[in-house]
Amino acid sequence: MTVVSDQRRNWGGLLSALVLLLLLALQIQQFGHGIRTTADDVAFLANYQQGWAAILADAQRTAEFSGRFSHYIQTPLNSLGAYWAAEPATRYAMLALYVAVWLMFAGFCARLLAQGQRSVALMICLWLVALHPLAYEHMPPNAYPLQNTVPMLLILAARWWLLVNPQAGWPARLTTYVLTAIGMWSGDFALIFASALLLAEHLRYLASAYPGLTYHRKFGVSLPLSKLLSDMALVAVVMVPYILYRQAFPSQYTGNSMTGFADPLRVLHTAWLHIYAGTSPYRFDAAVLMQASTWVWVKAGVFATVAALLGAWCVALLPRWRARMSGATLLAAVLLSFYIVMPVALVARQQQWCFDYGVCGYLDSRIVYLLVGLVLAVLAIVLRSWLSLRLAQLLVGLSIFIGAGSNYVINAHLASDMAHRSAPWQRAQQFACDGDYREQSDAQLIAQIDPAQLVPMHPHIYRAEFWQQHLNDLRHRPGCAIAPRNDSLVTLTRTMHFGSQGNGNLLLASGWSAPEPWGCGALVERR
Repeated sequence: MTVVSDQRRNWGGLLSALVLLLLLALQIQQFGHGIRTTADDVAFLANYQQGWAAILADAQRTAEFSGRFSHYIQTPLNSLGAYWAAEPATRYAMLALYVAVWLMFAGFCARLLAQGQRSVALMICLWLVALHPLAYEHMPPNAYPLQNTVPMLLILAARWWLLVNPQAGWPARLTTYVLTAIGMWSGDFALIFASALLLAEHLRYLASAYPGLTYHRKFGVSLPLSKLLSDMALVAVVMVPYILYRQAFPSQYTGNSMTGFADPLRVLHTAWLHIYAGTSPYRFDAAVLMQASTWVWVKAGVFATVAALLGAWCVALLPRWRARMSGATLLAAVLLSFYIVMPVALVARQQQWCFDYGVCGYLDSRIVYLLVGLVLAVLAIVLRSWLSLRLAQLLVGLSIFIGAGSNYVINAHLASDMAHRSAPWQRAQQFACDGDYREQSDAQLIAQIDPAQLVPMHPHIYRAEFWQQHLNDLRHRPGCAIAPRNDSLVTLTRTMHFGSQGNGNLLLASGWSAPEPWGCGALVERR
């Protein structure tokens, strides 16, 4: 009987994994239409087209201007991401990596909180799929597709491995700590995310003994002392060079200067909106739902039905937690959510963007969204623990159905808008390798590729020169009918000075940007 039960459980787990992968694939498909949605992405592409010397020079300038050596890692990642975004194979590979962060986070939480129960990981992933909006606003994966994805994958993989192998030998542990440190050095957002994971781990270790760890009683509290000291050493190794570099190169960039302390309520409101802006309810638009075609609604209905049925099935497998466990987990998740967005909420410029321009979503919104998935999964566990199974399944399944269905329709609308805004890149590809090509004036070139100037560019980039360079770069690729121009490559940017008299902000969004033209107005007005 036990063997039969185990076989059914294994087959059920395999089937649920396949259905989840199908849902993720349908989700990824909607995100595949928008590329290089910020002026920063275009600037990174311009650097890439000028070679690695230009990339590294930009990394050095930006690092010294903003006081963050993480740009030595971020800038190459962003340049590669901007370049690879145009090719379908590499674009969808980067989207797959983005979704892999969800899977790894869900596995990490399930291991930390529920001894690796797959139902908990599945429920987290289902909520992440159901409520994940397609968005502009400097939000991955359609902007900066690699900047946070790669570091977060490194960090999550390393911390998950340590949870699974708490008694591993020191060479393996050292390797995971090195990977974690590299991830934390990759940017402020990765650093904050990793520190949130560390806090979550040690709160869990305080709550109850974690299997495989040796506890010692210190200051009246049982602690996994070796683990605590190792993680404290990790934080010190990461933060010491970070602080020293900041002292050597004080930040001149307003985007990472926390000067918005004056109004605490405004800070908290900004923090909340940065969390909320990463979810589909924030972007709910009845007009879009009413204007959607029948075919979009059919696809949304199928997507939502499959997600809801999988969610209802998963509820039956969820563990039952005591009220204390559920309450403590929810409280910790909420506090850590505000911890993640608070550094951005304290920046006066971000407060201005949110309240004056209505642009509240940002890179931190995508990171904290992972914790939103955890909170909703814990609420599903609460329903499973306190209500009858049928009622819990009905409530969870219906919530997923409504959230996933409406989100799919609104995402489809925005995917169409992103495809329209990304069309100049396809026109450039066709124009570059058109056998009827002839030299054209700057105005003719722009009229041929991007007459409406849909592709956002910083003021320091000349559009005609950028497109000429881009065409030349495309002609270097195999299969193009036209040879590259023989003349020297055009200069894309003016010389930028980063001293006190310079206007370095022109180059600087997650560390670089300014509001984009799509950042204002209702969703239906972004055409």
